[in-house]
Amino acid sequence: MHTEGQAYKDSLINMYFLEDDFNDNLYHFCAANERYRINSGLIREKIIDLKKKVRGSRLYDFDSYTGYSK
Repeated sequence: MHTEGQAYKDSLINMYFLEDDFNDNLYHFCAANERYRINSGLIREKIIDLKKKVRGSRLYDFDSYTGYSK
């Protein structure tokens, strides 16, 4: 697998965390962490919670800035 052959490329498709090929552990860790959060639904849950909190707020209503009324 370490010769970057077909087995290496096939394994990369399903990996979240890459081996430290380029000595950049932090980048790969953060990317893997973000992919995990997206795939597990944690990000979507936060978006839904935030939408519930701002629903009805004039601050996030476009028409409150344009002067148009609904």
